[in-house]
Amino acid sequence: MRESVDRFAVQREWRAHWPVPIAAAVAVMTSLTHFATLGVFLPAIEAETGWSRSGLSFGMLLFSIETIVAAPFVGMLVDRFGPRRIGIPGLALYLAAVALLRRTGPSIWTWWAAWMLLGIGGSLAMFNVWTTAISRHFDSARGMAMGIALAGPSMAAIVMPLLATAALHYADWRTGYAVIALVQALITFPLFCAGSPMAMRLKPPRPRLRAALPPRCSSPGCSRASPCFAWLPSCRSVR
Repeated sequence: MRESVDRFAVQREWRAHWPVPIAAAVAVMTSLTHFATLGVFLPAIEAETGWSRSGLSFGMLLFSIETIVAAPFVGMLVDRFGPRRIGIPGLALYLAAVALLRRTGPSIWTWWAAWMLLGIGGSLAMFNVWTTAISRHFDSARGMAMGIALAGPSMAAIVMPLLATAALHYADWRTGYAVIALVQALITFPLFCAGSPMAMRLKPPRPRLRAALPPRCSSPGCSRASPCFAWLPSCRSVR
């Protein structure tokens, strides 16, 4: 009986909220564009600008530090406003910063400034934002839903280097960053437009009713009328 109830619960959750893991996977893939493309663009950036590889990689360090510091605060914002109100502006800021990378130079400080902006947007659109949306909508099928959403990094590792390589073949790294940001925006934001199935299902579900508290022991032999003391022998023996 328990297995039948669980199976029906899984089917019910997937029928009601199937777009949420897909949207989360796409959002996670988008938020890792910087990581999946830097290795392809790095030699071309180094050759054009003359900046050292360690100086260029320092931008990644700045990004990581920002996400570590901001993660608890982003979690607080998600708890208060919901993942959709935090994640979508975060993706917009993140993709704007990706496109802004093409405007960096001649000083390496502009490169670092763009990566700091990337860190702000990336912090608002990282894993914890979208996994919160899944945990709010899935219970019995939460593991599978999480697995689909966390396929985003693998998708980024496959798709983004291919786009970056094509950009270097037909243009340069500056054009590549702009084109990749545009392509990602065209793929991601229609999923979250008002009225789309994914946007509708990313809204917080109705709060569940709180479970009823166990009845208090009101017999004369109880020292305290509290469920915490319901195990006392006096509560059971006195009638």
